[in-house]
Order: sequence, then structure tokens, then C-alpha cells
Amino acid sequence: MQLVLIIDNDPHTLKRVEQYLRGTRIRLVPTANNKQGLEYAKSANPDLIIVNISTDRTTLENLVTIKNDRITRDIPILGIYGSQENEDFMKQTLKLGITEFLIKPITKEKILPVIQDLLNRSKIINEHKLKERRSHIFVEHSGTSRTMVIFTSGLKKYVLPEIRNVFHEGFLRSISQDEFAIDLRNLPDLKEEEVKVLELIVSLFSNKKITLIAGRHLGIILSSSELEEKVHLFMSLEEYEGFLEKPPPDTTRPSILIKDNKPFSNISITMG
Repeated sequence: MQLVLIIDNDPHTLKRVEQYLRGTRIRLVPTANNKQGLEYAKSANPDLIIVNISTDRTTLENLVTIKNDRITRDIPILGIYGSQENEDFMKQTLKLGITEFLIKPITKEKILPVIQDLLNRSKIINEHKLKERRSHIFVEHSGTSRTMVIFTSGLKKYVLPEIRNVFHEGFLRSISQDEFAIDLRNLPDLKEEEVKVLELIVSLFSNKKITLIAGRHLGIILSSSELEEKVHLFMSLEEYEGFLEKPPPDTTRPSILIKDNKPFSNISITMG
């Protein structure tokens, strides 16, 4: 099911679009708050963002942020303009990265074909990025003893075959004193059976919970595993960074458990 985020401070537009998409295989997340919408865009990594475009400075700043953020920069944006917006303003905002636009009032006949077209484009973009990728696991180190591993593709087909090359003994020892997080927000999907891969990775760590930044996959992790008891689980990067600023009193550095000095060497996972 594809995910669409709509940010519009007009409750009538939000209600109308919700009605138009009812019964489709599209999950709609509506919000009237610009800040909340931006946070959700970065945490949930939607397939399409619909934004009400106004002269409000926050709206324009959000467009710039969306197009500059690693998670959201390739997501198509459908801009919704009021009927009174002047042409010069529209041209200016279109340069900020809006993919398509519509002018209010919005009707079902006008918006549904555009949404479907942009979702198709989003799917093509993601498939192209997948083909171009040579690696599906990326490691980011910071100068503050923080390490983040980013999974960008399906865990079963792409990440699992590559995981032995990344989570080797040397890597695990090198990060043994770091705050360690796994970012799942780039994953296009996370199936219940694939949560086993996460459970496997978490089992390599002992004495301290690592962090999972789950994004739109928070629900499936909570419903199909007991990882909530074993990790620090957040939906967004902002929540994780807030946690690091005020860690619990008993927080200790992570320690790595390496079985037989060969992590993943004898692991076999069978998935349907």
C-alpha cells in the first residue's frame, strides 16, 4: 500500500481528499500543521507529498527542507494553490521542486489522476534508484562517538546477503563504544518475516539497547516482534536526537557480543 502525506491548513480540503481516496489502496496521512507535516515526511518517507502552497514563510521553508533532506528529496510533490495566487508567485514556488500543481477548488476528477500518475512516478524513481545502487547498507560515523547504519533496500532480498560483509568482527569491535543506531526510514517496505533480520542484528549487541529509527515501519515492528523490549525504538530522527540529549541515568556504552569471533558465519534464515 502506497503512502500519501497531505499538508493543508484547510480542514475542508483535508476531508475532501480523504473522501476521494477512500476505498483505494492508498493510505492517506493528513495534517494541518506545517511543522508536524515536515517531521512526518522525514520519518515516514511517503510515496507522495501533497502541500498547500501559500505565501506563509514556513510553507516555503518546508519545501526547501524536503528537497534538501536525504530521506525526502526524491519524493514527488503535488502543490495545491489557492484560486487567487498570482502567476509570478506560482512560478517562484514551482522552482523549489514541486512536481505538479493544481488550483483550488479540488475535485475528485481533477486530483485522482494526478495522484495516481505521481505515485507511478514515485515507484519508477525508487526502482531506478534500486538498480543503480551498488550497496544497500550505508554506515555513517560522526565525531561524537555515534554510528548509524542505514538500510536502503528490502531486507530479505538485498540487505541480508550483504550484511555479512558489513557486520564483520572488525566493524563490530570498532563501534563497541559508540552510540549505535539503525535507520530503517529508507526501506520501501518491511514484511513481518523480515523483522527476523532485525532481531538477528540486535542479538549481536549485549549490555545496552541499540536504537532503531523505524519511520513508517514502527507498527509492523511493534506488532510482529518483541524488539520494543530490546531496543530504543523511535519513529523519527528528531526523537532519537532528543533522546541522546537527555539519556536515561543508567545508560551505558554498547558492548558487542561476537559469537565464535565470526558473526553471521553460521546463520541461516529461511523466509517464505
